[in-house]
Amino acid sequence: MSKASMMALVGSLNNEPLLLAPRGDLALASDLRALMTHEDNDADEGIGHFLLDLAAVYGVTSWDERKPFAFHEGIAYLPVHGLLLNRFPYACSYATGYSAIRRMFDAAVADHDVKGVVFDFNSGGGDAQGCFELCDHIHANRKKKPMKAVVDANAYSAAYALASAVGNISVTPSGGAGSIGVITMHVDMSKMLENIGIKVNLIYKGKHKADGNPFEPLPKDVRKDIEARIEARYEAFVAQVARNRGLDADKVRATEAQCFMADEALALGLIDAVAPPQTALASFVSELSGSTFSTSQEMDMSNETKPGAATTEAPKTVAPATPAPAAAAPAATDADAKKAERERINAILTCDEAKNSPGLANHLALNTELSVEDAKKALAAAKPATPAAAAPNAFERAMATTENPNVGADAGADPNKPKDQVALFLGDYQKATGVDLRKH
Repeated sequence: MSKASMMALVGSLNNEPLLLAPRGDLALASDLRALMTHEDNDADEGIGHFLLDLAAVYGVTSWDERKPFAFHEGIAYLPVHGLLLNRFPYACSYATGYSAIRRMFDAAVADHDVKGVVFDFNSGGGDAQGCFELCDHIHANRKKKPMKAVVDANAYSAAYALASAVGNISVTPSGGAGSIGVITMHVDMSKMLENIGIKVNLIYKGKHKADGNPFEPLPKDVRKDIEARIEARYEAFVAQVARNRGLDADKVRATEAQCFMADEALALGLIDAVAPPQTALASFVSELSGSTFSTSQEMDMSNETKPGAATTEAPKTVAPATPAPAAAAPAATDADAKKAERERINAILTCDEAKNSPGLANHLALNTELSVEDAKKALAAAKPATPAAAAPNAFERAMATTENPNVGADAGADPNKPKDQVALFLGDYQKATGVDLRKH
């Protein structure tokens, strides 16, 4: 990022409400330093490598350059990492822009190849501006594709707001979520400047033009205005989480912006599951496999394990009917089958034999019905894939026909071995045109 862009970014954060975790200032400073060392085009040029690294967390070893997100086996992976910023068009390990998330999300929803969307979270939050607009956009479209928020390891404040909009949230056991609150800062440099003999004179027109400047103490009426803005953003945050998670607003306020460990967040209904990323992905994929997505399926999935979550619809009164005990058996059988399939997928993806061949493990778990033992045998027998030799280019083919035995694509070959020039020509001609002249 250029220095001019950096100064504009820092200026936009001053005196503005921020959705940051407590003690998030250290992470903020670290991310800002990382941004300072990158030019504007660096993040864009490195997006392919970044998305490949993201996908590798889930055992995916390839990246489709035609898609603006990591993609494999019908799953789109969208990053929500580092400092979250409004009007920032990039996605990288230390900062992610709301516009970048929106762009990838819209592309994934519109892509017919995408069966499900996984949001990968590791962020302490960021800018309040632009966050709730993106939350509303994700929430309004989450019925179009199955979605899951996988937190590894943190989703605090702005990041948690986005995760709640996704719907189904899984947090790794050592991770955390929450910090439903708003913060801002005012820097008063007046005493320091006075001590070193500097006096700043502000010349302006309009009573509030210099509100919140760092060169004088914060007046009470200005502080009151800033607090009013903080209050408004806080209530908007509470309303977002209450709607997205089906929780009572007072219960959301009662969290008092605390950061919760994964199991604590689960008990409060802030998340749906505690599981490592691979296990969370396996559960998500098993729910998708063998079924056509529909709105009712998505809603069932997003509320499947929500502890104590309040529903937005009152229970319907149903007239008494003749019991049908026989119908209960298939439901129990289906539930058992889904659980067994999740366990099978997870066992294959996390077994020791999968470490050297994660791509093959992914295929065996998600695209076959092999038992865990048979999959382990196949993985143990498989050798790590080696890159295929690149086909010779036109220059190398031409050099292969030269009379000089020490130059060309076959340099180092036996100089005493005669070359069949006609055969070489006919072979090259067939590679270039697809026509085998030896058959004419």
